[in-house]
Amino acid sequence: YFKNLKAQGEIGRKKITQLTRYGTVLIASVQAIGVCVLLTSLDVSDGTGGGRYLVANPTMMFYFITSVILITGTVFVMWLGEQITNHGIGNGISLIIMVGILARLPKVAIQQISNLFSDDPNLATNPFSFIISILLLVGIVVFVVLISTGVRKIPVSYAKRIVGRKMYGGQATHLPLRILTAGVMPIIFAQALVIIPTSLASFFPNTGFGM
Repeated sequence: YFKNLKAQGEIGRKKITQLTRYGTVLIASVQAIGVCVLLTSLDVSDGTGGGRYLVANPTMMFYFITSVILITGTVFVMWLGEQITNHGIGNGISLIIMVGILARLPKVAIQQISNLFSDDPNLATNPFSFIISILLLVGIVVFVVLISTGVRKIPVSYAKRIVGRKMYGGQATHLPLRILTAGVMPIIFAQALVIIPTSLASFFPNTGFGM
């Protein structure tokens, strides 16, 4: 179905974009409900047995307002990414995700370094595990970049031809074809699908399903 839509040109592309938007809203709705359930199950008690929760008495209005806010924010980010792409700046969604990662990077780095040299055994990080994590992180980034920018070179040879007294052609070159024409979008989509089980697990906080 999607292959036929892609073959229809501009009309098919608009239809695929529209279906992508609907799918985004559907996934955001499922995750929004999961976030609501998670907020109502978070125990913020001080250990005295009071049973205090972040949201003590959730109502249907709480679920509705929270879901609307989260879904609206998702739609706004999606629209903002499309505007960035349409203005030729780059892949809008990819840029937004990259900015989000870079914005959290200093805080995460400071926290990890603090845990590495912390005297608290509950917060201290094993130096060996820290080094392994850094190597895995760098390896994954390099692998993703190589796959996203990988090019397969198709050899092309031009036959020789004689025009008047001169000979033309006989050259050999190659035609570069990208291995992954969709860029990083499949990776982003896969990440969204991986988060879905976690969102579903949050519906049953006390059943051990999330484990």
